[in-house]
Amino acid sequence: MMKKTMLFFAVALLVCAGSAQAVPTLLVELGTPASEVMYGVNTSGPGGAGTADWGSYVGPPSGGYGNISTDPLSYDNTCRMVWGGGGGAYDQFSWAEIVFPVAVESVTIRHLDGSGNDSFDVHVDGNLWGHYEGNQFPGEVWTLDTYSGTPGSTLKITVTADPWSGFQTWGQLGIDRVEATPVPVPGAVLLCSIGAGLVGWVRRRRSF
Repeated sequence: MMKKTMLFFAVALLVCAGSAQAVPTLLVELGTPASEVMYGVNTSGPGGAGTADWGSYVGPPSGGYGNISTDPLSYDNTCRMVWGGGGGAYDQFSWAEIVFPVAVESVTIRHLDGSGNDSFDVHVDGNLWGHYEGNQFPGEVWTLDTYSGTPGSTLKITVTADPWSGFQTWGQLGIDRVEATPVPVPGAVLLCSIGAGLVGWVRRRRSF
């Protein structure tokens, strides 16, 4: 009986691990065409009415936003800009989207807190996941921030501050990359729960 239990336990763990690997973290490298195409990133910016898009990316050979072209912590040394609209107007120029193929439960955004006010809101499927208040650092600093909330598939980043003087040329908010954690597959969650329960059961039996 004990051998059968341990065998089931081992199989459950293997399937659980396999399920976790089957839904990896989703990485969107803004400024890298091959990555952008995978997630349908609209890069026409600045777009027309009602269009969610991103400004032109800045990369080599120019230093770009926050010296992105030589930043050792950037995977591709390029970025894109949320174009900016003005005064938190939430108009067609102040926001941009990424559409994931599956629902996600959290996103980590690498963005620039620059000399202008780079404040923004994070929504997923219309639900507010969080707000970043700009000018937390002196100068220009690339920073990582993680947001989570009600799961969904459409990430919307909206500029909420007044535009800086150069936004019509350069854009407003620099984004290097976005990494998203998919919602776990229900079957994987169930198997992991079974595996955890079996660990406790085996330990209790051995204690007697």
